[in-house]
Amino acid sequence: MIEKVYSIARGMKRKNYPGKALVNSMYHDPSTVILTTRNFDFVEVDGCKFFVNDQLDSIQRIEGNPWFRNMRETDIGVDIGANMGAITIPMAKRMKWVYAVEPLFGDILKANLELNCLSNVTVLECGIGYPAGVARVEFGPRQGKMKVHTFEALKRYVGKIDWLKIDGEGCEWDIDQADTEDVRELRIEFHIRRNKRKEDYLQFEIWKAWLGAFRYDIIETRGAVPGPCVPFSECILLNASKKDI
Repeated sequence: MIEKVYSIARGMKRKNYPGKALVNSMYHDPSTVILTTRNFDFVEVDGCKFFVNDQLDSIQRIEGNPWFRNMRETDIGVDIGANMGAITIPMAKRMKWVYAVEPLFGDILKANLELNCLSNVTVLECGIGYPAGVARVEFGPRQGKMKVHTFEALKRYVGKIDWLKIDGEGCEWDIDQADTEDVRELRIEFHIRRNKRKEDYLQFEIWKAWLGAFRYDIIETRGAVPGPCVPFSECILLNASKKDI
């Protein structure tokens, strides 16, 4: 029942209805700025440019952000859940090559890569999960059926991965920790599913124990609570760096 309510609420966000524009025009919050393509073509944050679109809130400051530490010019990076490129573009500006996995926003991602004059990114328009096949994917205003590949298959395609970011709206639970053993830098957003809280919290602790056993320094950030219209009750950020490498 609750999943049906979430589905209806997500659908309302994608639709125009009488009064929506009025509500938006009356909204005021000093910490929030609403940008539209009527007024701006793109915004620039810490040297990275992004076309104005409804995914702009994924942009992060780079300077002082632990998620961007320890990038090397020789690194091969993978960004799972690349979205419009908020993490991909800073990665590509600092690394040798980046593989960006994005099933729904590939068009915006490619446009932003061109805007930043980057040619060292391979865009893979698919999902990551288990088992491999075709699945329905949904995020924000977009949805559709997409090919899904296992992380093991992605790793075979890419080869050695030095720097890995995973933010695939739950796909992290389909990845075997052992497949990340030789990755130097891990940045993972764990999504605690509302209908599998106990299982997900247990799996998260298993991930942490595994990372500790393989000599990773860990920074854990908790307390991010998604809105009521998504199937997750909490998001936990994990920044893991392998010691002595």
